[in-house]
Amino acid sequence: MEQNAIDLAHLRSLFLHMDHHLSVEGVLTGVIEGSIHASERAAMVTSEQGILLGGDPRDTRFFSDMNRVLREEILPARQRQGKLDYVVFYPVGDGLAEAWECAADHLLDGLDAMTDHRMTFRHDLSGLPVDFPAGLEIVSPELLARLARTDEAGVESVQEEIRSSWTSDKSFFERGFGTIALGEEGQIFGWCLTDWVIGSLCEIGIETFPSYRRKGWGKQMAAGTLLLAAQRGLTAAGWQCWSSNAGSIGTARA
Repeated sequence: MEQNAIDLAHLRSLFLHMDHHLSVEGVLTGVIEGSIHASERAAMVTSEQGILLGGDPRDTRFFSDMNRVLREEILPARQRQGKLDYVVFYPVGDGLAEAWECAADHLLDGLDAMTDHRMTFRHDLSGLPVDFPAGLEIVSPELLARLARTDEAGVESVQEEIRSSWTSDKSFFERGFGTIALGEEGQIFGWCLTDWVIGSLCEIGIETFPSYRRKGWGKQMAAGTLLLAAQRGLTAAGWQCWSSNAGSIGTARA
């Protein structure tokens, strides 16, 4: 992880308006793999989630410098891994919307980019129902090995999601958790897994396969995974989705 000589407290202050992105704290504390670039006034963190900006957007020299870092280091490294897309996040609600748009222009100058909107939800884990939802199984190595005989493609989807956020299967099963919705013949309807666990917080991702959508499985898997989080002593869980994903938004608000 790259980090210049700026203390952790100062870095946290630069990301004050980005604390809903748990991956920032994960990278700052070394729990999640990533890189940190910072000036006295602004900072950029990269992780599997994307490229996250913080601090003062009027430090345009910093963001212009980061354009070079993106071009010469970060994006080529992603391309070597077969990852051709990237997402840039910056603060909303800090009163500097126009300045952030200008900073993004400096950062992304000459790069192929389009604007979209991401929604963030946070769930308090106190007072959850104690009963584990029917039709779900807790993700484990043994479960995946068994299901590989009945739904290889479904298992591959679960494994791809784990490896997109965690450094290894081992690290996920040591610290992460999640649920799978199953049919009677061992077919996987979908999954809900932790993207990362930082302190007493976690963020989750969810996927219901197309043939099984609009049947309540997303809500069931989310409820099961949130219950697992509460049982592990976590206090809140985050959830992000694109503003165009009506199904995910509906599940998050249910």
